[in-house]
Amino acid sequence: SSNDLNTEQAHKVKVARRNCKIITRLLTDILDYNKYKNIGKLQINSKNINISDLLQEVKAIMDPIASEKNIKLTVLNHVPDKELLWADPDRLIQVLINLVSNALKHSPEGGEIIVRVSDSGSDFLHFTVSDQGTGISSENIKKIFNPWEQGDGHAGIGLGLAISKILIEEHAGKIGVESSLGEGSIFYFDLPVKPEFRLPNF
Repeated sequence: SSNDLNTEQAHKVKVARRNCKIITRLLTDILDYNKYKNIGKLQINSKNINISDLLQEVKAIMDPIASEKNIKLTVLNHVPDKELLWADPDRLIQVLINLVSNALKHSPEGGEIIVRVSDSGSDFLHFTVSDQGTGISSENIKKIFNPWEQGDGHAGIGLGLAISKILIEEHAGKIGVESSLGEGSIFYFDLPVKPEFRLPNF
C-alpha cells in the first residue's frame, strides 16, 4: 500500500541521514588528525557553555542510533545551570559523540550508556561515559588512545579516541578510561573551570 511505501521510504531516508552523519564524523576525525600531525595543534574556539544544552545536543544526535540497537542513552547533569564552562562546544560535542559511538560499538542490545557531568568541587568538571559492554583488557587500555588502534578486535579506523585525547588536552584537560574485560568501561575526562564562572559556595 502507499502507506507502507511511505513508511519504507521514511526509514531509508532516516538510515541515509544517519550514515551521512557517521561518514562526516569519520572525515572530521581524519582531517583533524592530519592537521594535528602537520602543525601540532587544533583550532579551539572557546565560549561560555551551558552544560545542559551541550548534553541535550549530544543526546539528540546519538539517541536515534542507540535506539536502533535497543540501547538506552541517558544523560545526567549534576552541575548547576548557572555554572558555565569555557570551552569549544563543537569540539566537546565531537569528543562526546566519539565516546558514545565507541560505547555503542561495545554495548549489548538492551544495555544502557550513561553520560554524566559532575562538579568535583575542585577547578574541574568531570565528564564520564559508561557502558555495559565487553570491557577492555589491561593490555589494550595502554594503547587505546593511540591513533589507528581499535583494541579487542573491533573494526573501525581507530581515530576517534586519539582525536578525543588531543581535543581534551588542547582544553588543558585530562582523559582516561577505567575498564576490565567483561565488566564494561567508563571513559572520563576532566576540564578546567575558569574561576570567574564558578558559583560561590554559600
